[in-house]
Amino acid sequence: MAFSFLLSRNGTTYPDYQIRNGHIVLSNGADAARDRIFTALSIQIEEWYLDVTKGVPYYGASGILGGKRTESEVGAIIRRIILRDPEVDRVISLDIIQDPFRHVSVTGEVRLRLTNGTSETIQIEV
Repeated sequence: MAFSFLLSRNGTTYPDYQIRNGHIVLSNGADAARDRIFTALSIQIEEWYLDVTKGVPYYGASGILGGKRTESEVGAIIRRIILRDPEVDRVISLDIIQDPFRHVSVTGEVRLRLTNGTSETIQIEV
């Protein structure tokens, strides 16, 4: 079963690890998948020293920021990163907003096929 560190989302601050009784809380199932997708979309490719293939190519010659890529190219890159998660079955909807200040917002709906045999649809937001 895939697991993750459970991220708290209170809507006012950037998600962070949840800590209870002095311990980082682990999550599994849909919560873990949502956290893995959030993390994958939040880091620049080659930023994470444990796996430099993880992340989004935000900057550089092949980056999605700076107007070098079309909307459909950016969508395809984001969709491909989401589909890398082992429990993602399909991306139902994806809304990507790019602004001129080099910022990308991603919201959408993803269908999961969890390792326990169940399916669940989750909302993602980055």
